[in-house]
Amino acid sequence: MYRKEPIKLNLKYLLPLSFFYLTIYLASTSVAYKMVSLFGITEPAPPFIFPITYAILDIIADVYGYSITKKLIWYTLLFQLIFALLITLVIHLPSPNLWANQAAYNVVFKDILSFIMAGTIATVSSNFVNSIIFSKLKIKMHGKYFWIRSVLSSAVGGAVLVGIIYPLHLKLRTRQNLVVENYH
Repeated sequence: MYRKEPIKLNLKYLLPLSFFYLTIYLASTSVAYKMVSLFGITEPAPPFIFPITYAILDIIADVYGYSITKKLIWYTLLFQLIFALLITLVIHLPSPNLWANQAAYNVVFKDILSFIMAGTIATVSSNFVNSIIFSKLKIKMHGKYFWIRSVLSSAVGGAVLVGIIYPLHLKLRTRQNLVVENYH
């Protein structure tokens, strides 16, 4: 049946949720090499904040639909790449001799592009797995049990992310270091 009027969505929360999603992504990227030690266990920092992105995607998929979720994922990846390129450009600009913190910036951000490239592949895979599982569970559960759907889809999405990002990042980082060593 054809409608003359477009369907109106209440977009009141879409923009804040989208910006929060992007903020978590950029924060995870910025602390990619920060190690955290809790209760005798040492882990990288991103897993402590990144899983929030799955919950945000699930909320957006549940309220606004899968197509808007897909667009958000792609835009986030684009802006994350721009973020990495800008940081890479800025840390390679010359610093004044009196400024002693350049080495710290190099340690934290020198591999950001390889991390983003690995992260892009892992993110596309994990976020789409998360969103597809969440959407399929929504149909099977007749739109009920949001938290069960969210936790199950997030667990699978997180496993896909970790299974891809760390091995791929190490491989890309090694190749990047070889290129840089041969260039100098």
